[in-house]
Amino acid sequence: MGTYGAHVELQRMGCVALSRMLVGNAELAERVVAVGGASAVAVAMNTHGSDLETQLWGCGALSGITTGDSSLCTEAVVLAGGASAAVAA
Repeated sequence: MGTYGAHVELQRMGCVALSRMLVGNAELAERVVAVGGASAVAVAMNTHGSDLETQLWGCGALSGITTGDSSLCTEAVVLAGGASAAVAA
């Protein structure tokens, strides 16, 4: 998602992929955070704020990252700007 930040369709599909991967898999969230997933989703949402689908799937991905007992994942979403991106959506 980082290389093609201006490409809205690619950003949207990255959010879709992360959202779907994380459904029912809270353990994967820590790995997603470790590779910059929370930040990538927040950047996509902030860059493409007018694209409804990116906002929808971005919120889904952030929700998946914060599901479970890991305060590390929730903190990573907040620090990456994910909370403010979700509020802005």
